Amino acid sequence: MMDMKKLLGIALTLIVASGLNAQTKNVLFLGNSYTGVNDLPGTIETLALSLGDTLLHDRNTPGGHTMSGHSTNATSLSKIAAGGWDFVAIQSQSQEPSFSPASVATNVYPYAEIICDSIESADICAEPLFYMTWGRKNGDAGNCPFYTPVCTYEGMQRRLRESYVEMAQDNDASVSPVGAVWQQVRDSIPGLELYSPDESHPSVAGTYVAACTFYASIWRKSPVGASYVSSLSAADALAIQTLTERVVLDSISNWRLGHNAAVANLNSSLLTGTTYQFDPIGSQGDSLFWSFDGGPLFGDTLGAVVNHTYVGPGTYIVQLIAKNECHTDTLNYELIISPFGTSVDEKEFELAVYPNPVSSSLSINTDEPIQEYAIYDLSGKLLIKNAVGNVVQFEVDFSSFAKGTYQLEIITKDSRAIRKVIKH
Repeated sequence: MMDMKKLLGIALTLIVASGLNAQTKNVLFLGNSYTGVNDLPGTIETLALSLGDTLLHDRNTPGGHTMSGHSTNATSLSKIAAGGWDFVAIQSQSQEPSFSPASVATNVYPYAEIICDSIESADICAEPLFYMTWGRKNGDAGNCPFYTPVCTYEGMQRRLRESYVEMAQDNDASVSPVGAVWQQVRDSIPGLELYSPDESHPSVAGTYVAACTFYASIWRKSPVGASYVSSLSAADALAIQTLTERVVLDSISNWRLGHNAAVANLNSSLLTGTTYQFDPIGSQGDSLFWSFDGGPLFGDTLGAVVNHTYVGPGTYIVQLIAKNECHTDTLNYELIISPFGTSVDEKEFELAVYPNPVSSSLSINTDEPIQEYAIYDLSGKLLIKNAVGNVVQFEVDFSSFAKGTYQLEIITKDSRAIRKVIKH
């Protein structure tokens, strides 16, 4: 049995990130029919609203338009010049980025650079966001004789991915990896038709894949749980949302998402007594500012460790603000110093937690009535805290949790226990 007296002296921490708050984003879409069909911008808008966020958007999507075409298109350039965009989504003609590296280097990359330069000239804080499209259902038969990689869906998709990622790297931009998510959905849900009858343009389901991917790319948040499912079944929509989360957010650096953002993040550790050290590890920006318990902001040095002494047990707020030329991110970090000290004589109790590892439902059995439980990630971030009403047996639904390791805290009238739970 775990030493309960030691456990009760542990301070627990909760991070409430400002990124979880509702946000409005302004996005300009430059593309062609792959963007226009089924109204992709409108689908993203509706999806975002169902998750509490707002998309304001404009577009220029003439059919078949190429990267070269948008680089000189008066409407596209005028909309870019209007400024005020958080992102400008850029989509090339569906085939041209899949051609040979030499062809793409000559016929696509120079014009992508022109568009990105135009965006930067109009507004240095607007982010170019390349729209990675998908391979045709059975490859590009028309161009197969000239370049064999496009003869199959897989070969065409591989070249599209390579080209769009390289465009983002070359232009200090990011990628909305629709094609990468599309491939996962295509492989995982083979009965779901992502293509229209021409085997090129998206069906409604294909547009939903694109909308989920853009949501995750723009807000850097999971689309899982969105109530808007278009005309899909709830099961298919949830599967798409989940695969999107996995492809986009588990590999966020691959797509360069948020590479220019300000990020406020910190870890806390107990030094001695009630003195804590706060390390802004993982933060990024030009400057950082701290505030303790509503006090004045101080500090402007990125990476500096800060110590703070508290008067005793209680709940305290640490605010960390990261800034750069274009962005501000505010993190409110709640530190809970337990009122239970090592002098308290706590009664141990029997506790069974199973199955562990868990995939969906976790059962908890005890010999003492439980008042509430809480689940934390390994950084100390509180994920769930619920009262259960003095019961000795109950279940916790872990099905929505990502794979990983968590801390389960069980609280009775006089005691508490912590168990490590693995989700697989």
